[in-house]
Amino acid sequence: IAVHCLGDEATLRRWLVYDPRQRVQGWRFASYMLLHSNALHLALNVVIQLVLATPLEVEQGRIGVATIYLGGGVCGALGASLLQPSLFLVGASAGVYALLTSHLAHLYLCHGELRYAGWRLGAVLLLASADVASLPIPALLGCGRVGWAAHVAGALAGPLLGLAVFPNQSKKDARGRRFVRFVRLLSAISVMLLVVGAILGNIYLIALPQLRKPS
Repeated sequence: IAVHCLGDEATLRRWLVYDPRQRVQGWRFASYMLLHSNALHLALNVVIQLVLATPLEVEQGRIGVATIYLGGGVCGALGASLLQPSLFLVGASAGVYALLTSHLAHLYLCHGELRYAGWRLGAVLLLASADVASLPIPALLGCGRVGWAAHVAGALAGPLLGLAVFPNQSKKDARGRRFVRFVRLLSAISVMLLVVGAILGNIYLIALPQLRKPS
């Protein structure tokens, strides 16, 4: 279940939007996902979430999918805070990207038991390619800047989080359970290091230098 709000109410925007000037308010790295700039933005994200998350929930469970969705959103905001440090963020696109690319982890873990695995992989690559190709469109139409850094960070987080949290894997796995456990552990450590690094980057590269500037 995903809860969304259209981002028209001033009070909601003030408290939930990711505002780079208020990056010390940690909840904004997740709460921005509840806001959307317009009805089309909201509808696209909800529809894509349903398409991507439903098969994952059936095959990997709700908790894992929810973790990837929220974790992808947080990672997206962290990525944007470093690579596009002046950009305000609304929307759940980073979480949606994480859901999309987490299918790669799902295909890896359950490769021997999934039906139509090749078609699934093709669909993931096709959706990712189409979305990347559409990134310049809002700027060309004069609709404002696109949070490409959030999209990229969410997409990178998806497979890593999927490998770390998805509970199910192929019982016919000839590669050995030890190797899969190693891959899972490596993915979990990578996510933690990237998140900690992004937090430290926000503190030491952006927040502290701003505080030291003369008023």
